[in-house]
Formats: sequence, structure tokens, C-alpha cells
Amino acid sequence: MARLQMMGYLPTRPSPTGQSLREATMKQAHVRIEPVEQHHIAAIQELASDPAIGEMSNVPFPYPADEALHFVQRAREGRQAEHLYSFAVISEEHKCVGICSLIEVKPEARRAELGYWIGRPYWGRGLATEAGLLVLAYAFDELNLLLVTAGCLERNTASRHVLEKLGFCLQQVRPTFFYKTHQQEPACLFELSREQWVNIQRVSS
Repeated sequence: MARLQMMGYLPTRPSPTGQSLREATMKQAHVRIEPVEQHHIAAIQELASDPAIGEMSNVPFPYPADEALHFVQRAREGRQAEHLYSFAVISEEHKCVGICSLIEVKPEARRAELGYWIGRPYWGRGLATEAGLLVLAYAFDELNLLLVTAGCLERNTASRHVLEKLGFCLQQVRPTFFYKTHQQEPACLFELSREQWVNIQRVSS
């Protein structure tokens, strides 16, 4: 499931190296992330209209014809309010292949929730994991959060594997009403603390 709403621009607060985030290169081996913007609308609309994207996530299905446009508008508002940070996932071919976001950001509590989706033509390439690493770096290193949570349906094994590879720890599995099936379904709730993130980065460096 990994819930996902989307947002706009990166703020220009200085990074620990003195660069602004607009100046810093935010990329992994096969992807980079950039703030959701108007030029991403067409790709978002096309990819999110695939029933496979909405099947186990909160992405609407059927996906309304103008939903990507409204999504970007909501993203800008969320960014301005500092409670939503969304990024387009850009492939090596310079295509928008999905979205990865921090939603329900609570600056006072220093916590947020991670959400993501990757378009079906790009599945199986590890792009969700790479994008997740970049967004988590933004959460912990730039926003200085203490905790990031995430959730997915238990039957969404691909999303569970992404979260596990990112270092998230399963906290509980509990029944959750999933409005698309109109029934209770087991959902996995994950957490990743700042301390755990720092330790992961230390081991991998």
C-alpha cells in the first residue's frame, strides 16, 4: 500500500555541506529525485491510471482524468504548509517513473510517513528502494526528523520488501479497513528511527 500523496518544490534551506538542496545532487545509481512540478503531470497521469498502481495503495482508481493536475496543486499547498514533501522519481532515461513522498509531516513531533509508487513498466529494477533512500536522507538529514513510519497491506509483498531493504522494522500487523475492497485487511506498520538510519549509513559507508 505505502500511502502516498504528493507535493511540490524542495525548500532551499542549507544542507550540512553548505549547499542548498536545489544545488545538491540527489541521486542514487539509477534514479534521482526532484520536486513534483507541472512538467511531471503527463507522466504521473499515465502511470497512475494503471489499475495495478491503485490496487493496493491509496492512489485513486479509477484515476480521474485531471487527478495529476490536482495532485500537483495539492503538492504545492502541502509544501508551503510544510506538512507534505513529494518528489518525482527520475530514471536514467530522464523519465518520471513514479513518486516518493513524505506525508503527514509533523515538524513539532519531528516525524512523518513515507509513501511511494513506481509505474508498472519500471517494476523489478529496485527504483523504489533507491528513491526511498534519497527521500529518507532528506527526512533525517534536511528536515531533522526523529522517526519515519510506513505502512502497506500484508499481501503487498513487493512493498514490504522495499521497506525491509530500506531498514524499516515491522512494529505490528493489524486489521485495517481498506476502502477499495470494503473490508478489513491485515496491514503492516513499520518504523525507522533516526538512530537506526544513522547506524545503517555508518555500516554502509
